[in-house]
Formats: sequence, C-alpha cells, structure tokens
Amino acid sequence: MRENKTMKSLSLMMKNILRTTSALLLAVSALIVPASLLAANKGPDSGGYSATDATVYSFIDISGPGGGASVLSNADDSTAALTLPFSFGFYGTNYTLVCVSSNGALYFVPDANACTAVGTANDFANTDLTVAGTPNDLPAVLPLWSDLTFQQAGGGSVYYQSFGAVGSRRFVVQWSNVFPQGSASAVTFQVVLAETTNSITVQYQTVTLGGGNPASNGAQATVGIRNSGAVSNGQQIPWSYNVGVLSNSYAILFTSGGAPSAPVLTAPANGGASVNTPVTLSWAAAAGATSYDVYFGITSPPALVTNTVATSYIPAGVSLGTSYNWQVVAKNASGSSASPIWSFTTGAVPCTYSLDSPSATFTSAGGTGSFNVTAPGACAWTVTGTPAWVTITAGASGTGNGPVNYTVGLNSGAALAATLSIGGQTYSITQTAAPAGGGGGGGSTPTAPTIFWTTPSPITYGIPLGATQLNAGASTPGTFIYSPPAGTILSAGTQTLSAVFTPASPNFTSASSAVSLVVNRAAQTLTFGALADRTTDTATLSLTGTTSSGLAPVFSVISGPATVNGSTLTITGLGTITVRASQAGNINYLAATPVNQSFSVTLGSANVGAIVNAATYANVSLVADAYGVVFGKGFSIDTAQATSATFPTTLAGVTVTITDVNGKSALALLYYVSRSQINFVMPKGLATGTAIVTVNNVIGKAGTFSTNIGTIAPAFFTADASGKGTAASVAVSITPDGATTVLCGVSVACTAPIDVSSTTASVYLSLYGTGIRNLQDAAAVTVAIGGVPAKVTYAGAQPTFPGLDQVNVLLDRSLAGKGTLDVVVTIDGIAANTVQINIK
Repeated sequence: MRENKTMKSLSLMMKNILRTTSALLLAVSALIVPASLLAANKGPDSGGYSATDATVYSFIDISGPGGGASVLSNADDSTAALTLPFSFGFYGTNYTLVCVSSNGALYFVPDANACTAVGTANDFANTDLTVAGTPNDLPAVLPLWSDLTFQQAGGGSVYYQSFGAVGSRRFVVQWSNVFPQGSASAVTFQVVLAETTNSITVQYQTVTLGGGNPASNGAQATVGIRNSGAVSNGQQIPWSYNVGVLSNSYAILFTSGGAPSAPVLTAPANGGASVNTPVTLSWAAAAGATSYDVYFGITSPPALVTNTVATSYIPAGVSLGTSYNWQVVAKNASGSSASPIWSFTTGAVPCTYSLDSPSATFTSAGGTGSFNVTAPGACAWTVTGTPAWVTITAGASGTGNGPVNYTVGLNSGAALAATLSIGGQTYSITQTAAPAGGGGGGGSTPTAPTIFWTTPSPITYGIPLGATQLNAGASTPGTFIYSPPAGTILSAGTQTLSAVFTPASPNFTSASSAVSLVVNRAAQTLTFGALADRTTDTATLSLTGTTSSGLAPVFSVISGPATVNGSTLTITGLGTITVRASQAGNINYLAATPVNQSFSVTLGSANVGAIVNAATYANVSLVADAYGVVFGKGFSIDTAQATSATFPTTLAGVTVTITDVNGKSALALLYYVSRSQINFVMPKGLATGTAIVTVNNVIGKAGTFSTNIGTIAPAFFTADASGKGTAASVAVSITPDGATTVLCGVSVACTAPIDVSSTTASVYLSLYGTGIRNLQDAAAVTVAIGGVPAKVTYAGAQPTFPGLDQVNVLLDRSLAGKGTLDVVVTIDGIAANTVQINIK
C-alpha cells in the first residue's frame, strides 16, 4: 500500500509540475509549429529580420556576486552609455556603443551625447512602433519599453557583462528588479547581443505579476526591435504593444538571416544629362548589406568593375558626351539584392582641333603624305577642300585623334596648290609644274585617278549597307571593292566605310578612299498584354511580354499589393495591382515606351480540400476538444494566429462552423489562419456521426466539407510536426524527497538520450497529443515502450491550452541502454500514431 500511495503522490506531483511550470509553454511552442501554432513567428521585415519565441530560454543572471557591473541604481527616466566589447551589426550598420534606459530600452547610438539626449527626452513613450518612433528616431532593441523605475524599495539596477572567446562573445544587459510605475512587484529581464551572428535574444525571468496587476506579462509595454526611419521603411519587428503576451521563463530570438535590401540611388539622377566629370556614383546603404558589387560601362547590362564596402564609387576613364549605365548589388552571406540599372550622360565635349604640320610640297611626280589631327575623343572632324589631284586614302573623317593619309598624283602641267580644311585648321599642299616635255595620262608613268565619295546620310540600326551608302565614283572606269561589303548590318555609332578602286586602264594607278557613316539606334516596341482579374487562389502569376528588338522586358510593380522577382509576380493582398513592363534599350536600340497593365484581386470563395488531425495529418474522425486542420484555398489574404492560450472563434475575419447529424451547429476555436490552412479546436456538445464543416472567409464567402465526428481519436505530436519520429515530450526526474529535475523538453524536444539509470530517482515522461481526453475508461490506456508495457500515471487534458492532452508514464530502469524505442499508446482500443524516444 505504501508503494501505491507513493506512486499516486508522484503522479499528482507530476501533473502539478506539468500544469504550472511556464517552461511547458516554451516546450509546446517549440515542438508543434505549425500544426498547433502555439509558437509565434514574425518577419522577415524589409531589413531581413525575423523573430520567434521557439527558442531556448537560458537566463544568464549577472546580478549576483561576481556578476556584471551596474548602472542606473536608484534611477528613474535615466540613461547610461555602454561600450560594446565587439562591433555589433544592426540593420546593416555596425555599432560599438549602446544606450541603456531605465525604461526597458536599449538604443544603438553614435556617441555618448546621443545617449544623454535620450535621457533628456524622457523616453518611456510606450507606443505602437508601426505609427511612431523612438526618441530622436534611434535604432533600438525594446525588451520591455514602459514607464519603469528603480526608485522604489527593493529596486535593483541595470547590470552588464561580456562572456565567451573572441569571435563568439555575448554581451548581456540585465534589468534586475525594476518596477513598473504603480506596481508593487518588480520585473527582471535581459538582452543578449551575440558577436559575429549579430543575433539578439530577449529573456524574461520575471514578468508575471499576478492577475490584478495591469503591467503583468508586458501588458503595459512595447516589445520589439526597430531601425531608424522604421515607420516608413518597414525595418522593424513590433512583437507586442500593450498586450500581455509575455510570461516567466520566456525568450524571443531576433535574427537577420535574409538577403539585404536593394540599394537606393542617391546620385547622379537616373537619366540625368550634362553630368560633370569626374562623376561620383552614390547610393543609400542597403539594410543587411556587408558589401556592394558595382557594375559600370556603356553597355547594358554594364560590366562588374569593383566590390566595395562603401556607398559610393568614382569610376575611372569617364568621357564627356557619353551615356553610361550602372548598377549596384548589395551582398551578404545569405544572398544579394540588385538595384535597377541606372543611367546618365556626361556633358558635351568642348571641341578644339590642331594639326601636327601646316603644309607639304611635292614634285611633279607626286607621292604620298600624311598629317595628324589632335582633338578630344568625342569631337568629330572631316577633311574638306580636297582637289581632284589629291586623294585621301585614309582618315577622310574621324573622331578624336587620328591620321590623315593621302596621295598626290602625277602633274603633267602647271604648278598646283590646294588648301585642305579640318575643324577650322588648314593644311596646304603644293606641287611643282611638270618639266618641259613632261608626259601626262598618256605617258609611260600611270597617274592616280580622282575618287569621288560623298559622306552618306545617317541610317538606322538594322538597315543593311547598300548602293545608297556604297556609291563611290572615279574619274576613270574601274571596279570598287567595299569594306564592309553590301548587306552588312553595322552596330549603332559612327562607323568607317572604305573602298579600294582598281582602274580598268593601265594608265591609272589603284586608289582608295574612306567616309564616315552615322548609324543611329533603332526604336523598339514593347508588347505586354492585359492581365485578367483574379482571386487569391492564385498566389503567383507568370508575366510575359515581347519586344520587337528581342530584348527581354523588365517588370515592376507600380502600385498595389504585390511584389515581382524577374517575371514572377507574387500577390500579397487584395485590391488593384498595376504592373509595368519596360525595356531600357542597349547600344543598338532606344528605350521602349513602357506599358502598364492593371488588374484586381478579390478573395473569392473558400474552398475546403481536406480536414485532418493536427498531430498526424491523418484523415480521421474529429472529436470534441481536439485539434484539427482545414486545408484548402481562399480562406484569408492575411496570416494570423492566436496571441494567447484563449483561442477566439473569429480570426482574421474567418470562422469555422461544425454542424452535426442532428443539425446542431457550433463555432470552432481558431488559433491559426492563412490563405490555405486553418488550425482549430473542435467544439464540444455535438453528436457523433456525419458532420458538415463550413468555412466562412473574411468577405463572407463560404466553403463546405463533409467529415465525421467520433468519440476519441488519440494522436501525438512529434518534434518535427510530422506525426512521426521523436515525440514532443518532457522528461523529469523525481527523488523520494520530492526534488525535481527537468531532464529535457523545456524548450526543445527530448532528442538527446534520457537517462533512466538512477537508483534513487524515478523518471517520468509526458507525451503531448490531442483527441485523448474523452476516453471512456482510464484503465483502458496502455503504453508499450520498445514492446515493454509502461506504467501510465495520467492520461487526459493538459489544462494550459485548449485541445492539448498529455499522457504521463513511468520510465522503467530496465530500459537503460536500449537507445531509440517505439512508443505505442492504445486508448479505448484505438492505437495512436507510433512515436519514438531515445533512452541512454
């Protein structure tokens, strides 16, 4: 009898521990997301930060002897600047100084003066972070931002201390025994900043102050993180505001694990003209970026030129009168985000010309000559005034510096003189007269023919060369060979056409000539068809468009609830969405006229596809007070979850009604709603048999599904929320004198081996599930671990959360060393899903 009484006492103690320990909340939160959705997850925000309370609570109390240094003792509405032992990255900026406030806030500041200014501003302005900022708009961690004071009997102070080796240090700031204004009870909490990972952990040792205290569980505080300008740039995680969602032994983890945001242009203006040189390219710092790839050049897309940690870059070799494209890609260890391709054009080149020689003289026999033109690179020039007896063989026109080559033919008559003109400069050519009795074209020495080739009119890219451009003539019959040949399509820009002339008569020599041809960029048209209105059943949309040039269009969202990545549009809300297709052109094509298309997004009707057990995702009967999941589409445009253990019947405007075989209806308790999933707790009081589940979405459009209501449907949650593998469980060790040690399961699953070898303590395992509490016979609960029957000490409801059940069993010492074992539970003759535990 004594053993039975002892075991009964231990059973009751076990149930009491599991019912009252707030650590159980963390265990359940970490173990059954999203099937039960008792954990909270928020983000990522526009800066890449996310938050979760599915993390390990491990409070580092630094308030005792040998602990940290202290500040703000006996203070109220005061601040103190603390130097960090390492550089801490927060929203893409590194900080070495923080400002701790007695009012439960930690600000990142550039200097101590900024911290003093916070204290002067009385910063206990507990406020909604989505509509207002912190004092002086400082970036901040707000573990419990409220009107707090140390000026009260029993008040403590703020402690701070660094732990760990270089590269993995943690800096802890702890508010120890600080009193909410008007409260007779104090709170204790801390912020842990991690080196290298830049994660932020907020831990609450004591925040539950009793039901009569209005400040209990953070109900008069703001909790979250935010960057400067957060109201407009969305770089913030507002965890809670004036809602008591905290508890003792509770932790929240803030991490930045996503790619950085895209850089934003600062200067020069996109599409700007007459930009001065040298030019400085600059952009606003991208949240989360650790470096930037800079692309620059005359092509589109431009080429990579550098990687930098700065937010500006001065490119080398920038010429006047030239159009340039550039782009910046923000990078960090998690990924990258690219800006659009920006462009600008530098100012016009002041054109000045000079020649390296003013003149040349030839005998009557003629010959070859040359001179050099010097001009800025963007300045064009053409040789004019060339007489018939002088042939320009190369350099009849050009841009920038270049040579002019020419030939002087045989002179059979009087002395000749000519003046060539190039960019306002002159070049004189003279030739002596033929000697008496000298021969001409009919003599023994061939003469050079005269070549005539007028500079052709500009053409547009895509037009092949033809007779209109390749139309040189000569003073004597013969054949021209052109380069490039007829039919060639030239790139846009100023191109050189050349020709070699072979005379038909042996009395003339071969000759060559060249002209410049301007090829203008071609226009392109863009086709982007109308987009049909749709419902939220379609979360993504593939965008298509074409251009006459064959260049790919670029899509962007002009307005409305959507984002675009490449050609994939993701719908994020209800309303009208306007999408733009554009094409910026390249060296050969002008930019296309952008095309906008708009369409409307409505919620549509709810469509129920399946209803399953929340622990196993099996299609089994629903039972009263048990967890279920509805899958389908069109439920909600928003994702919402219950914020406390009291679940509502309406969440994000959605309701779930169950109607039994007798026509009786009841609303289910809801704890998670998304576009395609609803997690609920089955209501009580409905008859067994066929039932109809009706989902009404936020606009009142309903969807129905036929299911079955049963009496019992035991199922257990697992660590990975699949209904298989390691059980969602807690293991405790209890000695005969009542000393209790939690072995595992406080904030993570019992994945490590459970030690049952103690000869003085008993080890109990609690399994968490649903569909159990309606069992007909407590004696009809059997548990086999590794095929060996185990003693059941409790089976029924876990009272903290609606729908959550538990089964407690004694782990026999004979299991020691058995490793991973199957746990098979049968209740009222119905077997639950098999789960596993690991025994050391």
